[in-house]
Amino acid sequence: MRRTPLLLMFALIALAPAALAASKPKPPADGKALGAYLVKISGTTLMVSIGNAGTEVLIPTDERTVFTLEGEPAKLSDLKPQMLLRIVQEEGLTKTVDARAAKVRK
Repeated sequence: MRRTPLLLMFALIALAPAALAASKPKPPADGKALGAYLVKISGTTLMVSIGNAGTEVLIPTDERTVFTLEGEPAKLSDLKPQMLLRIVQEEGLTKTVDARAAKVRK
């Protein structure tokens, strides 16, 4: 009878890391676009908010990343918080970031 709570405790401890790993957001798969809102820019890294829960994810960029704003060529410095971003990554590198002004909800 005393073994049941002990076994249950060990099972919970063993499964906890897997449950936590499953809840972490993952960057987009190669070539797939990720839709997100820009939270802030730190150096060349974008902090974005994804999903209904607003989970924040860091997206690294580099000199090869192509930025567009409303479909026109842009620079990282043209991006502002609350913009809607469409991010495409390949092989762990951010290839393109297309920014659009967020629509105001009425």
